[in-house]
Amino acid sequence: MSVKTIVKTVSSEDEESNSFQSVPIEMIVTIPENNDKEANKRIPISITLRNVNDSREMSKLQCYHYAIPKRDSNEIIDLPLLDTPNDWISEVTRNVSISTAKKYGKPCYTAWSSSQSKSQGISPMEQLYILKKCINILDSIIV
Repeated sequence: MSVKTIVKTVSSEDEESNSFQSVPIEMIVTIPENNDKEANKRIPISITLRNVNDSREMSKLQCYHYAIPKRDSNEIIDLPLLDTPNDWISEVTRNVSISTAKKYGKPCYTAWSSSQSKSQGISPMEQLYILKKCINILDSIIV
């Protein structure tokens, strides 16, 4: 089993429209690197999201979500492995996990790590922006 890990920053600074996402998010992705497509289907994609500003502070695992595609179906089964009372963190990790599993047909683990002090909510549009950027980054690294 061969995997590779990629670290990217999801930010709106490189976009013409800077109306979303005030805090950059670091995305750490571990994906299979094997050329055998059958073996790759069993190797999960792992995604960790965290606020870039948390680098000087102790971050905690806030939420951990798992999604897997059903065999012979387009349906996705998902389960929070570690849930949080913070709804926006839970929704972002769930949506990234489900979207990734559906698009690539592989199991996906998605984690959100942040300091307790910086876990304020973000708007639904910012959640969609994070989801879109994550999927775009995955598209650029998964062949």
